[in-house]
Amino acid sequence: MASGKVLLVTDRGLERGWKTAFAAQGFDLDTRPDSTRAIELIDTEGLDAVVIRPPLRGEKVEEVLAALRLTTPRVPVVIVDPEVTPREVFEICRTSSAEYHFDARSPGPLAGTVRQVVERSRAARSGPPTGSIDAILGQAAITRELRATVLKIARSAATTILLLGESGTGKDLVAHALHESSPRAAAAFVPINCSAIPEALLESELFGHEPGAFTDAKTLKLGLLELANGGTVFLDEVAELSMPIQAKILRFLEERTLKRLGGTRDIPVDLRIISGTHVDLEEAVSLQRFRQDLFFRLQVVPVHLPPLRERVEDIPVLARHFLDTLNLRFHKRFGGFAPDAMRRLVEHLWPGNIRELKNAVERVVLLEDGSSIESSMLDFLRPALEATRPEPVSVSQPPDRASLRWDDLELDTLLRALEQCHGNQSEAARRLGVSRDTVRHRINKFGIRLETRAIVTLPLDRRLPAREAESGS
Repeated sequence: MASGKVLLVTDRGLERGWKTAFAAQGFDLDTRPDSTRAIELIDTEGLDAVVIRPPLRGEKVEEVLAALRLTTPRVPVVIVDPEVTPREVFEICRTSSAEYHFDARSPGPLAGTVRQVVERSRAARSGPPTGSIDAILGQAAITRELRATVLKIARSAATTILLLGESGTGKDLVAHALHESSPRAAAAFVPINCSAIPEALLESELFGHEPGAFTDAKTLKLGLLELANGGTVFLDEVAELSMPIQAKILRFLEERTLKRLGGTRDIPVDLRIISGTHVDLEEAVSLQRFRQDLFFRLQVVPVHLPPLRERVEDIPVLARHFLDTLNLRFHKRFGGFAPDAMRRLVEHLWPGNIRELKNAVERVVLLEDGSSIESSMLDFLRPALEATRPEPVSVSQPPDRASLRWDDLELDTLLRALEQCHGNQSEAARRLGVSRDTVRHRINKFGIRLETRAIVTLPLDRRLPAREAESGS
């Protein structure tokens, strides 16, 4: 039987039977009318779960949820709202780990749901760490190589690592794995989304401040870098940092000390800094949007995360993992994917990568019912598929076209782009809708040689059959 404390965020009075129902499940129940007062309670008392039940004092459910997630990301949240539609549930839950309970009248079933949520949360915390190397799922050769590389870097003395890759490729997961598999695993892992914190607050959040540093600075505040001393900081979307903050980060990396705002003392801090971006930093440097010296400092150990279209063999593994997780979260019983549904997932190009795949499975689990996921439930994928599929590649033997490997199609498309752009990688990347790093990675992968900006050649064993236009057929 679970036991502990539950916070109910609601602006309505607590009806008869609520405390009794939660006590029967082993919980003390407390209430607060809004997120500000809820956070005050959370700061002073350990909680096992938070229940959000409209109406709320001057706030929407999404606003309360965002505030709770920012300050207490690990506390499970259950939302109770009998009037919400399934699509609204999907939109709210899409970017959070909240659970839904639709019956707001009966506290007994709700208390039972909260008990199950708390038990799952406790089991997850006591089980294998979610940020371990094994959390990088997949059996494709490129995925196995990524796991081996991450493990090797994690156990090394490297203190500056740069994760490169398109949006949705799992940079946060890899950063967590680098921490959990390192000698620093017992210390803090602090993820910081550089694009989510307003620029005016970011310096104080990173470096902290002394009392009197600015108008509202009444007490000492330790910054995130100082709080993570001995552990790992993940600077996600590092390309979004302003130039002044970039200069301060560079100084910190070079000297391994920081000054709080308003302070005069250099404070030594021992950290592993992992940075992540989907932006082509070399191009950002050339456009004077990113400091060249900071770029060189961050990319001491670069790691390229492949897009999902390069690891097609992993799609069934990832889809099944997401389905199992979401079945448990949303109390559904989908047994798997029908063959034509899985074929549809494998053939989709996934421009949003793993994040898009997870969201697609979550959408189906939330909005559909049944014993298996059918192809018709994935009709929403069609527009994205048509919009992102490259133009067909013509080869000299049309009957054999269906037997071409995905690598051959990708290689031919890349060669065409490079030839049309006279070997200019940045221009080829723009035409293909990918980053320059992605183009460079493919050039190395396929052994393409750019002998001049106008001549593109391949090793003999990688050359494709002549295209129809070139063969005169």
